Amino acid sequence: KVYLLSTMVNTTLNKPLNELHTAELPLALTTDAVQNLLIEQAGKETIELELLQSASENQLSIYMLRLVQPVNYDAHSTRGGEMLEGACAIDVSGYAGHASSAEELAGYGLVSPRIRIRITSTEGAVLDIRVGDKVGDSSYAAVDESGDVYLIDNGLLGFVSNARVSYLIDQFVNLVNIQSVAGLTVEGMGESYQLSI
Repeated sequence: KVYLLSTMVNTTLNKPLNELHTAELPLALTTDAVQNLLIEQAGKETIELELLQSASENQLSIYMLRLVQPVNYDAHSTRGGEMLEGACAIDVSGYAGHASSAEELAGYGLVSPRIRIRITSTEGAVLDIRVGDKVGDSSYAAVDESGDVYLIDNGLLGFVSNARVSYLIDQFVNLVNIQSVAGLTVEGMGESYQLSI
């Protein structure tokens, strides 16, 4: 017997495996839950930002965000915050396939990824995103060790272009928390002035 069925049945059921695979990150984070952010790019300096848990960890500075790599210095609060927001906004847009060998990973550009983003939460959970070759408006990415390869929209990776010391380092020479100051001495042109709190 031959029947007529709605084309919706075929559209719904006749899908390739890649469209049926789950496409989501194994860990979703918000900026207030990020403890550490590491960004590595091929041929560029490694950037690592760390959120200090309390002001007591940084006796002098008023900042809570610190550059750890490649220099240990206070980070620009607004620009550092942009990096955290960009990292937390990353999401996968689709499933690209499975790579079970180094040769297959190389086909996606994931043996030596061009970008690596490692986010560590305040609870110690780690999301390690390795970004490979571009394909159209997306890039191949691995988000765990399963061998599954996903797609990430290139627009979501735009923030990594600002992952450099000259952009992220705090612009003040020495912005000190007033609670840590007991006094100030100003000397010059044969004069000396003492201010105290």
